[in-house]
Amino acid sequence: MTPSISTKSTPAKDINPDDYAKPFLDFINNNPTVFHTIDYCSKRLDQAGFTKLFEKENWSETLQVGGKYYITRNGSSLVAFTIPSSYIPGNGVGKCIIFYLIILSDSIRFNQP
Repeated sequence: MTPSISTKSTPAKDINPDDYAKPFLDFINNNPTVFHTIDYCSKRLDQAGFTKLFEKENWSETLQVGGKYYITRNGSSLVAFTIPSSYIPGNGVGKCIIFYLIILSDSIRFNQP
């Protein structure tokens, strides 16, 4: 399930908690461990056109300006990054936009009655 919540800023008085609570709880229920969550995020990145990389491979021939990539480790962590179209090779990685995701869903515990 893909949440359909807008990323635009909305005043708190205009937010219906159900618009956020239900998708969040559905996500937690469908991804009860970090491994489920990483698998879910990997599939979403694949659908968004990201290319999966492998740590032990040489990326020098793979990485391209304008590319979208991600890496997973042990099924419990994920790093996703893009290389902007305006990036000029040789300028270092300071111009790359990198998103690092650590999922802690397995540390969320609900009190059971």
